[in-house]
Amino acid sequence: VFSMLRLLVLALDGGLEDHVTPGSSTLVDNVCKCLQDKNQSLKLEALQFVHLALDHHAPPVFQAHLGTLLPLITSCIAEDWYKIIAEALRVVGSVVKVLRPLPQAPGEDISMDGP
Repeated sequence: VFSMLRLLVLALDGGLEDHVTPGSSTLVDNVCKCLQDKNQSLKLEALQFVHLALDHHAPPVFQAHLGTLLPLITSCIAEDWYKIIAEALRVVGSVVKVLRPLPQAPGEDISMDGP
């Protein structure tokens, strides 16, 4: 299922905005369940999907769900399998972009004039 979702995100360059609502999201809930599963392959697939989803959507789409996702993602960093650790670190890199998106124009939010 995650392979198909990853292909969908790539083909639509996002496209899941309607399925990831701030109040509740079945998609995010199922991803969370997979990140807690004992099956390493399923966990890796879920992390790969989250990585692509975060990279191909506008930051506000997933910001409301980071409180739920982030503890599960960081717990994957402590896993035994190196592939899960590496993918979890990639996802954390994408989370940073969602938490603090870059301004549209370079230097837009930086003032050099002083206080």
